[in-house]
Amino acid sequence: MERIKKAINRMLDCAKVGALLFFCLCPANAQSGSKAAPPKAPGATPKKFALVIGIDKYEIAPLFGCVKDAEKFRDALVNYGGVRREDIEMLTDKAATYKAILGALEERIEKAQRGDLFVFYFSGHGTLFPDEESADLDEKTEIEPPNLIPGKYDGAICPIDVDSETNSSGKPWENLLLDDTLARQFSRFAGKGCMVIFISDSCHSGAQARDTSGAEIISKKLDLTKALRRLRNDGGDDGLLKPEQIKQKLGKIPRPAISREVESYDLRGQYLLFASSRDIQESGATKQGSFFTNALLDVMRERPNATIKETYEEVAARVKKVSTAKDRLQEPRLDSRYYKGSLGVPFLSLPQPPEETPRAALKVAVKVINEKGQAIKMATVTLLPARGKVAAATGLSSATGVFETKSPLKAGDYRLRVERAGYLKFEDQVELIEGGQKNKASFTVRLKSLLKK
Repeated sequence: MERIKKAINRMLDCAKVGALLFFCLCPANAQSGSKAAPPKAPGATPKKFALVIGIDKYEIAPLFGCVKDAEKFRDALVNYGGVRREDIEMLTDKAATYKAILGALEERIEKAQRGDLFVFYFSGHGTLFPDEESADLDEKTEIEPPNLIPGKYDGAICPIDVDSETNSSGKPWENLLLDDTLARQFSRFAGKGCMVIFISDSCHSGAQARDTSGAEIISKKLDLTKALRRLRNDGGDDGLLKPEQIKQKLGKIPRPAISREVESYDLRGQYLLFASSRDIQESGATKQGSFFTNALLDVMRERPNATIKETYEEVAARVKKVSTAKDRLQEPRLDSRYYKGSLGVPFLSLPQPPEETPRAALKVAVKVINEKGQAIKMATVTLLPARGKVAAATGLSSATGVFETKSPLKAGDYRLRVERAGYLKFEDQVELIEGGQKNKASFTVRLKSLLKK
């Protein structure tokens, strides 16, 4: 016991240095296809559980302090957050791959029950990805990040295999975990009545990564032209690029085979984001950890009963003070737009489960186009239940390339199949989410021609 106390004291004495940037999970809120939460067994007790990730050993732009962040945060969850050690999964360095992170989330979604609290913590590189090249067209606001052209961007966290030659997602964003993907996973937790707190100690500024040799503080930002293999291996200049050069590089990102309009993801008032800084502020880490995580750990230790609001305000004040002293302004953010509970309850306390409300049925519109964006008529469009063989809806695209269901379909997961002579057949799993038009889910499918160019 004395040995444990000493270890805890050593962990809590780590210096507070570093600076971090807000990785935004902004507009996400999703009509999830998760099944309704099963009723708890008689006497079942709501639990707290967590997935904690820290990555230092990126090949293309190594960091330091992020694994230490994760280890210290795990210990703080046990000592001050009321989370049992056996209910925390750690993924660090080589274990924190794209597939491993998604797999760990899937496992926890299966175990989540009504009234639970799930904490997702990430410390590592972040970046940006153009929203128009993603599958979910959900961003509403243009930003002007350093060293990128102004536009609408998705935030993304970088798994360890962001450096890999293998494209684990099979999509244009390769091994980046976009905020769209995370939002969908979080909405599935929320659909089961489980509260989600995402603590993001990463950056999404998209600015150029810098040399870390001998540096006291290094940036936790990874330029998109380095994060994507397709852009990294094109023989271009590895130094700082002008906006037009970046725009030319981004133009090489292929459009996804399918995209959809997303108005908002359905997080059912059960989601909070603690971000290390604001949108386009620079972020950093040191060998002793990061500004944000170290401040959060201190507040958790010194004020274990502080409310969500008090915890955020105290952490923000400490980070701003220490970062300003280093000439690296950091302003942490608490995003409570998708949280309907009280900010006056203790931080990391079990939630009040949301009221169960039925999901609205949605009409579905599918626009079929070719690689040049031209409409394809007479394409056969079929929607099948995710685990069924009988079509929920089928028909042909019109002269404008659009197929619409005659009746609304129950929200959830489906397989969308699109076929047309002369084109490669498309089939993928989709989730019905309300788009720009009320009570309608809208998709665009790009078919590849079989004709040799």
